[in-house]
Amino acid sequence: MEQLAAFDPRELGLYRPRAVLGEGGMGRVLLATGADGALVAIKRVHAHLAADDGFRRRFRREVAATRKVAVDHIAPLVHADLDADVPWLASEFVHGPALRVVLEEAGGLPQDAVLRLANGLAAALRDIHAAGLVHRDLSPSNVQRRRTLSQSPLHRVPPWPRAPLPPLWRRRTAASPPRRSRRQDR
Repeated sequence: MEQLAAFDPRELGLYRPRAVLGEGGMGRVLLATGADGALVAIKRVHAHLAADDGFRRRFRREVAATRKVAVDHIAPLVHADLDADVPWLASEFVHGPALRVVLEEAGGLPQDAVLRLANGLAAALRDIHAAGLVHRDLSPSNVQRRRTLSQSPLHRVPPWPRAPLPPLWRRRTAASPPRRSRRQDR
């Protein structure tokens, strides 16, 4: 987590940003507090994307489809302002390290944990695809681990970046090179 920069907003709708969680190709992710004290992760799109009418249309469709995704293994979308000068969406903040950090620190996971993780990720992707979306950036850095009351790990996928699932005749590789399969590189 980093401190807010001078250009980061101090208020977004009902939320007060507190820190920067990260930044990617689509936007900057802020940790914010709601009026009820709940923490959320806010994805605020980059200004150059906000100025693109085509992006805004796609973003609006993606948010509408995201609202239809089951939330068992996906951090639920709690609010969005698609009409703001710079659109943003807020999802539940998942307390816990990214899977990448867990793997780096532990050197691996026990077999039962790997099976639970695989089942959870498969369920998340099933629900995302059932809503007509494709995640496009599923990686150990984008899977958050949290503990439930029973202390068993629960992994959640953030609700971005997603895109409408293209027709079969238009599909092409969307994964980052380090995470593509050898077949995708052919």
